[in-house]
Amino acid sequence: MNKRSRTLLPLPGIHWRGLTLQVFLFAILPVVILVVGGVLYSQSLHHTAMVNLVEDRNQRAVQTVANAISEQMDARVRSLQVIASLMEDGLNSEAQISRLDMLSEDFDAGFALYDPSGASTVIGKGAEWVQTLPIDQPNYWDQIQASQPGNAVFTTIARASSDTVALVGTRLKNESLLIGGFLPARFIQETASSIVTNEHSHLLVVDSGAKVIYFSGEQVILGEIQTHPGVSEVLRGESGVNTQSGGHHGDQVTAFSFMPGPGWGLVLTENWEEITTPFLSTTQSAPLILIPILILALAALWFGARQIVQPLQELEVRTTRLARGDFEAVKDSVGGIAEIMHLQSVLADTAGDLRSAQEALRSYIGSITDGVESERRGLARELHDDTLQALIALN
Repeated sequence: MNKRSRTLLPLPGIHWRGLTLQVFLFAILPVVILVVGGVLYSQSLHHTAMVNLVEDRNQRAVQTVANAISEQMDARVRSLQVIASLMEDGLNSEAQISRLDMLSEDFDAGFALYDPSGASTVIGKGAEWVQTLPIDQPNYWDQIQASQPGNAVFTTIARASSDTVALVGTRLKNESLLIGGFLPARFIQETASSIVTNEHSHLLVVDSGAKVIYFSGEQVILGEIQTHPGVSEVLRGESGVNTQSGGHHGDQVTAFSFMPGPGWGLVLTENWEEITTPFLSTTQSAPLILIPILILALAALWFGARQIVQPLQELEVRTTRLARGDFEAVKDSVGGIAEIMHLQSVLADTAGDLRSAQEALRSYIGSITDGVESERRGLARELHDDTLQALIALN
């Protein structure tokens, strides 16, 4: 590889020496490094800020919904306690019966009263399932019997219709047990509708035994409940938020909150890209505008190198040849911008004038030389003819 071929690397047509090399090393290369590094760093910072924003938003939303659900549960506990008080009083008036009917509306799955022997009295429609409760839920039955009168004990059971029924029970002073049932999915869906914003957002409510009380998506999406993000944490009574990177739809943000009253856990899982507004998504991509700017800058520098630096370097070489007497060196165009072409034209005209001047000077010097030689020959002839004859005559 000769010297000229080495000067054309790494871009063809550019002589990597002198000003071109200095511009590349001290201008283009640092700018490229700064712009690319700045874009990548700003992208990383923006992504982190966006994820933190979604985490904070989801954590507050989940806590708000958890508080609302807890209030719904507390309202039913208070209703059951009032019903228990009415039962203990014996429902001796129309006002008490009317109040009982009104409070029964909180228990859309009905409720039942068990005497100490275990015999049940179904109160309200749709609660026939409670007649087998002591057999189906012995642990829950024992928990209510061991509780203090007036205290509420929660559990959940799954009906044949696949709806999950929440049970709240309390022990009366006469050792009877009052157990009411309701469908929590209804008021959970109404309460949580504001935070489930798209098909990639899923809200999950589980009880202390990892039984699904409510899920906003299809069960096939839920998969194994124990491995669902946030479930293990909320079953330990924790509340918080975490993010898993590299999911199918991007980073997955999981916010969870524990409800100490019923012992339930609320888990919201969504991908932060799906809930960002178009403006925020645009701001994340805003640093990428530096890339076309950099490309334009590199194109401008490349144009300058090809149309200014390289023609000047070539003109420098040809001017050196011109100084050595090669008047044809600046005749062929070196290209470049109009100013360089005009400069070459001036140099070519100057070279032509210099060549004409040299030719005229040679002609002038030749004429002087011919005149001197003619005079010398005439003088020699005169000396030879006239002087020699005079000397002969004198002799």
